Amino acid sequence: MLGLIAGTITPTEGAVETDGRISSLLELGAGFHPDLTGRENVFLNGSILGLRRREIRDRFDAIVAFSELERFIDLPVKHYSSGMFVRLAFSVAMEVDPEILIVDEVLSVGDERFRDKCRARIGDFRRRGKTFLIVSHDMDTIEAVCDRVLVLERGETVLVDRPGRAVSEYHSINALGGDEGPAQREWGTREAEITGVELRTARGGEAGTLRAGEGFTALVRWRAARRIESPVFGFALADGDGKVLYGTNTVIDGLAIPAIEATGGSNSRSGRSPSCGGVTT
Repeated sequence: MLGLIAGTITPTEGAVETDGRISSLLELGAGFHPDLTGRENVFLNGSILGLRRREIRDRFDAIVAFSELERFIDLPVKHYSSGMFVRLAFSVAMEVDPEILIVDEVLSVGDERFRDKCRARIGDFRRRGKTFLIVSHDMDTIEAVCDRVLVLERGETVLVDRPGRAVSEYHSINALGGDEGPAQREWGTREAEITGVELRTARGGEAGTLRAGEGFTALVRWRAARRIESPVFGFALADGDGKVLYGTNTVIDGLAIPAIEATGGSNSRSGRSPSCGGVTT
């Protein structure tokens, strides 16, 4: 899709209409020759993006200053790290002063300070009424720089909405783990088993993801092989790395359960959820 808009790919049918100069960062190192120096590549990449040599010369100092590569500008770029590549490529792309800037994920490369610097520059770019189009799996960047988000799954449109809603949908898709569903961990003697878990929003609807500050109910279904006296039910919320962010159980909450047997279900309520990326029970 980005290639079609940038003009590097020709559509097999239909047409793509754009208005104004386009600058794109579609692939790390695209538009750069590895054997040329950073200085030479600024002129090469600038000409590819539509600038005359005189225009590039006038903007050269600003490009190098923003990239912070003054010490390395006369080295061949084949000796650059991926972060240095991004610094130089982004600096050239922004100095072209396009009406449309297209970026494919490459801002995830490089140090945090330079990414923040890029975000600030993009914010200024948008405030001037220009179009910024990015494809990324970095949801922090998406929320920071976008005002509309398209969520795709297997090439199909899932949602077009504001960043908050779109990011929640993206996390919901990932939480499901594809066709196989979420990963499960089991341990114990099987004298009692958890047969299912559902998360419900404060309004009673199914909750694919939980947002910070949002109330929820955890519905736990169970099966007991024999009568069990004074059982304890609990749950924990963990991030994607398995770090527990929040947890509670019926003892902590003072909810005594005399006994269980056969099958049944129980509710565990929490007034607010922490920020988390996964659920374990």
